[in-house]
Amino acid sequence: MIFLLFFTINKNNKSKIYGLTFMKFQIKKWIPILLVCAAVVLLYYFIGCPFRFIFGVPCPGCGVTRAWFSFLSGDLIKAFDYHPLFLLMSVVILLLIVKNGKLFKNAFLNNIFIYGFSFSVAAVYVVRMFLFFPNVYPFTYNTNSVLNNIIKFLEEIL
Repeated sequence: MIFLLFFTINKNNKSKIYGLTFMKFQIKKWIPILLVCAAVVLLYYFIGCPFRFIFGVPCPGCGVTRAWFSFLSGDLIKAFDYHPLFLLMSVVILLLIVKNGKLFKNAFLNNIFIYGFSFSVAAVYVVRMFLFFPNVYPFTYNTNSVLNNIIKFLEEIL
């Protein structure tokens, strides 16, 4: 990783920092991304998947983390079993972050790609829910979810 620090020395022999760059990107641009990543890690560490914690059902990205762990340990079949789009999702999301949501110069092509990608993720999610929910982990229902607790509370008072 390349870190570059630009500074000048003014008349009083004091250094003035002009900018810290990280591989051609300003660090200021990466601070919100790093904060979001840290929040996601903390959420997963304490409550698990926020989507599953609130709604009780797995999210469309369910299995991506396990897929990456399997992929990095060399088990490709298990990785694609956890989530068949884990490579594509990660590359597309990283490119969208780096390119500020503009993968193509043409806005029409950009929108078609994003809608097509979103449709493919949604289609895989629906197929996986029909095949695995609620019997195969992690596609099980979380009975301690926020939504389920609200429904139980409303049933008790009504």
